[in-house]
Amino acid sequence: MRYYYKKLFLFSIILILSLSMCRRNSEIKSENTDEINTHNDIVTSIIMPEIINSVPSITIDDNTIELLGFRNTRLQIENSNENKFIGYVDFNTINSELLIGDIFVYEKYIVIEYLQPSGGRWSSIGWNVYEFNENLKITEYKNLGIKLYERDYGSFIGIYDNLIFVDIGSDPGIRGIEIFDIVDNISVLLANYIDRVTFRDNVVGGLIFTEWHSRNPDIGDKLKNTYFDYMEGTPKPDESFSSTIEFIMHYSQNLITHEIIFQSGEYIHVQ
Repeated sequence: MRYYYKKLFLFSIILILSLSMCRRNSEIKSENTDEINTHNDIVTSIIMPEIINSVPSITIDDNTIELLGFRNTRLQIENSNENKFIGYVDFNTINSELLIGDIFVYEKYIVIEYLQPSGGRWSSIGWNVYEFNENLKITEYKNLGIKLYERDYGSFIGIYDNLIFVDIGSDPGIRGIEIFDIVDNISVLLANYIDRVTFRDNVVGGLIFTEWHSRNPDIGDKLKNTYFDYMEGTPKPDESFSSTIEFIMHYSQNLITHEIIFQSGEYIHVQ
């Protein structure tokens, strides 16, 4: 009998210890779970707004459409901190009945291309730059928006702060570039370029001087003489039957000081 009570006493002690340990493990697990849940709430509150804001949208009629990033565009000029690029969409692929093409949204401005049907296809009839108003729908800008710039030819290739960059030309090779100051309402540069134009620290790069410029009476002798000096110092290649050659001089220009920086010269084949 004594052995029985002794055994029962030991079993009770073990049971109490076991229950105590189970309760302790349960409390620890519950505390850890609370910590994990709290941590997840903090992470969610920090990350989710960034994820949402990284995919901006725009209201067109009663539909909200996600905008694409800069790398999905054909723009050449990166945005500035004073007027950041928000997003882009080719609306004609979504609803062709509204005759709206490319839409570029910036913090201060919005660029809207307008289309017309032509021979079973859609062709651009120009594009306008408006003051961006988040309370306006895309279809309302034409009648209610504050229009700042209108263009019926040339391609929009970017806005830097208040400067609009326009590509002029339809064929590959030598093309025109115009830069328009939307605040002062004045064209600040009209030049030619090849391949790609750049803009950094008020300096426009990728510009070229051609033989046509050398015959232009409005261009100073200093530029013309520099052009011919570069030409004389560059070996002339043989002309082919399918194309002719033309000498071009690469340069960049500061829009503030108007300083011209000559870089190199070369002969190119033109059709």
